Amino acid sequence: RSMDCYALIVAAGRGRRLDPSRPKQFLQLAGRPLLAWTIEAFLSCEAIDGVVVVTAAAQLDRARELIAEQGWRGGAATQL
Repeated sequence: RSMDCYALIVAAGRGRRLDPSRPKQFLQLAGRPLLAWTIEAFLSCEAIDGVVVVTAAAQLDRARELIAEQGWRGGAATQL
């Protein structure tokens, strides 16, 4: 392969219709946040070289914590 391939996960929504008390990307599914399942799915794909998560500024620290808890390497972060 001559080019890198990155997955872009847009996780900046609030999920008001699902559970207005917290953003849906952090809701638990089978003991893990939805965002963790999504990131892991892309990281397990051999065609994907990396993952970029886009999140709202208010959720940036929470997303970084999730990435660190899972043992994934975190890099530079950009916020909306």
